[in-house]
Amino acid sequence: MLTEVETAPKPGLVDRYNNGSHQDMDINTFRISAQTLASEFEHFMEMSNSYGSDMILPLLREPGKEAEANMYLATNGLNTHKGLIFSMGLIAACLVRLAKKLDRKPVWADRQALVDLIRLNTKGLTNELQSSDTATNGLLVYQTYGLKGIRQEAEEGYPAIFKYGLPKLMEYSKIYTDQDLPILMTLLELILVTSDTNLIKRGGLDGLNFMQARSLSILIAAPKLTEEELLARFKAFDEAAISKNLSPGGAADNLASCIFLNQVLS
Repeated sequence: MLTEVETAPKPGLVDRYNNGSHQDMDINTFRISAQTLASEFEHFMEMSNSYGSDMILPLLREPGKEAEANMYLATNGLNTHKGLIFSMGLIAACLVRLAKKLDRKPVWADRQALVDLIRLNTKGLTNELQSSDTATNGLLVYQTYGLKGIRQEAEEGYPAIFKYGLPKLMEYSKIYTDQDLPILMTLLELILVTSDTNLIKRGGLDGLNFMQARSLSILIAAPKLTEEELLARFKAFDEAAISKNLSPGGAADNLASCIFLNQVLS
């Protein structure tokens, strides 16, 4: 979480340079949130370790709500990591289950087994959108655009993370010497493939299309640019996203999960 928020310049997102498109929060808000949630994720993993079933999502629902409440308490009511509590919490808990099944630390070659565990736990999750009477942002986006957001990503085993983001982060880490660029480039890849209800809430489909088109143009140009020129493109992208009040929060959540998995599975 800290690595994700410190990386800069990220288009429209809070980072060490600026607050992005967010007037109500800054990097210190995210630092406090990350510190608060570290013990919550540890709790999720301990619960998974002591549990005797692969179906751990029902076990995590109440602790997840408590983690969310503690996040809001620490940030004075600001939503810094709500989506990440669910996605990285589930991934971390499934990692523990997989380690128990393998009787060793999971590695990159075990990723399909991890995806299978996630899909087992999230089967039918999008049905909650049709039966829910709580007016969440995800529900409103589903009702307006038919996009199922993080629930569908979870049901499918997070393909944005495992098929695109994580392999690209590994690849870019071998290409660039600047510490920010592998993560920034991976963020662009994730913007292209994430069903980002945060972004759609701010800018509708036009906002999503703008962010994806700009991301693609930088990815295409990148091989011919120096690292300094590439960072300048990101700075301009950040300014453009801020001017349109756009923030790819869903892609940022997936980015944090990619950073986590890159450290664990390597």
